[in-house]
Amino acid sequence: MQYLLNDGTRVSQALIAPAGGWRLEAYLLDREQDDDPAPARSLLMRRINAQWGGADDLPLQKAIIALGAERPGVSEPLADLLLGPDASPLAHLVGAHLLLLSLRRDDAGSQTRARFDTVVGNLQASLGANHPDVATLALAFAAESQAVAPVTTPPMFERSWRILAETSLTTQPSLIPSALYLRVGATMPLPPYFAWCSAEDVRKARLEAMKETLFARPGSSLTPEAMVAPTAGSSSELKPRGAPVKRQPKLAWSQKEENLRRTSVRVGPGIRRAHRG
Repeated sequence: MQYLLNDGTRVSQALIAPAGGWRLEAYLLDREQDDDPAPARSLLMRRINAQWGGADDLPLQKAIIALGAERPGVSEPLADLLLGPDASPLAHLVGAHLLLLSLRRDDAGSQTRARFDTVVGNLQASLGANHPDVATLALAFAAESQAVAPVTTPPMFERSWRILAETSLTTQPSLIPSALYLRVGATMPLPPYFAWCSAEDVRKARLEAMKETLFARPGSSLTPEAMVAPTAGSSSELKPRGAPVKRQPKLAWSQKEENLRRTSVRVGPGIRRAHRG
C-alpha cells in the first residue's frame, strides 16, 4: 500500500505473514526533498495476533540501527529482546549479527560465543538451516573443509551477503551461483539490509561502468551473463568471455576497492530513478 502525505512524502507499507505465527511489517518513507537517495525504512515483526505499537518496537529499531553502523555487542537490557527464546526471528537475526561483530574482536569472551551458538540454533529451528541469513551465520565458525550447499536466494542483511562473498572467494568458490550473482549485481546502499535494483536499464548501466572501470573497454560486446561469480577451479577475479581483452596490470587491493567504489557512485543516479519509477 502506498500513499502521499501533504509535504510530498511517499509512504509505502507492506504486510507479510511468514510461517510460525508471525507477521512482518515493512515501511518505507521516501522524502523527495532529501539528498539521500535511500528511503527511510523500518521492519517490525510480532505475533500474528499482537497489537500494533508494542513496547519492543523502539528498542528493536535501535538495535537495527546499531547493526547498520556495525556497533558490536548486545547489552544486557537488550539480551531478552534479541536473544531470548520468545524473541522474533527478525530480532534473533539482528542479535546474532551483533554478537558476530563482537566475536570478530579479540576481547569477546566465551559467553558471547555460547550465546551466538544458541541463537543460531534457534534460527535454524524457526527459519530453517537453508535460509540464506541463517546459513551465513552458521558459516562463521564452520571448518574450511566443510562442504556447504550453494545459496540460491539473496539474504536479508548486507552483512550476510558480505560474508557469503568473502567465503566464496576464499574457501567455498561455488557458494554463490552465477544466476544469483547476476540477479543482485546492482546493489543499493540500505544498511543493514541487503538491497539491489532489478531494473534492466540500471543493470546495463552497471555493466557498462564495470567494463570501463575494470577492463577499460567501454562499448564492448561483453554481456551480463559473461560476467559471473567465480566457480570451482577458477580465478577469484572477474574475467570476460568472448572478445579478447588486452591484459591490464594487476591492481593492489586498495586500488580495486576504489575502482568498485567509483563504479557504485556512477551507477547510483540510475538506481535512484529506477527506485522512484
